[in-house]
Amino acid sequence: MNTIQLQEQDFEKEVPTLALEAQNFIVSNDRQYHEAVERANICKAKLNAVIEFFRPLKESTHKAWKDVLAKENMFAPRLESAKKLYTQKAADYQLKKQREQEEKERIAREKAEAIENKRKADIQAKIDEENKKIEDARKAEEKLRAEEAAKIKATKDKAARETMELEAEERRKVQAIKDEQARVDALQKTEKLEEKKDTVYVSPRSVQQAPRASGLSVHTVWEAIVTDESKVPLTWWSEIDLGRLKRAKTADKTLEVPGIKFVERAQGSARGK
Repeated sequence: MNTIQLQEQDFEKEVPTLALEAQNFIVSNDRQYHEAVERANICKAKLNAVIEFFRPLKESTHKAWKDVLAKENMFAPRLESAKKLYTQKAADYQLKKQREQEEKERIAREKAEAIENKRKADIQAKIDEENKKIEDARKAEEKLRAEEAAKIKATKDKAARETMELEAEERRKVQAIKDEQARVDALQKTEKLEEKKDTVYVSPRSVQQAPRASGLSVHTVWEAIVTDESKVPLTWWSEIDLGRLKRAKTADKTLEVPGIKFVERAQGSARGK
């Protein structure tokens, strides 16, 4: 057993005893008062001995810790920086592709809606054309009746007038049957066109999905950029408060702070293997 181990054993025996005696010691007279002072000095001397005994051990241990930390700092920060660069670049790329995909989907959706609206407009034009035919037929019938009535009125011979009235009535009946059939046909055609217009739908062209890497987790964060220092509230000046401001913007995308511009950025995290 070496000297250090022997010294530690002495401390293990003496220190608990001295601590227990101090707890139980009572000062109630002058002799005990002086004895308490003497014992305090003994404890102080023992404390100094303990401190001096462990001082070189602490110093050597601290030096070893600093040496190990220095070696770690030769590699760890570089790897941490490289990891952040990779994840940030991958996250930026994924966000860019996602925005491109959203833009393509928007364009495809607008094109599909334009085609759908065009088809509906064409069908409505056909409906309007059929309605115009019905209206033109009605006006033509009214005109024919007016012309026949004028002829009948202009005829002086009663028999000839009666004959013309009968013929005109027959023609009107025949024409009325034809017009009614044409109207029914037109209405049926219009109803079919209306049904066709209501069912017109053009689906947007499918868009290729943005890339997803299995070893990368990406989400968007808000970066707070000071644009006008004179308007920035004092509570947001420190780096810690700016971090809180980022989280507040993430929770409420409508948040606005005078003098600060929020920029949405991608943030990636490598999951490891």
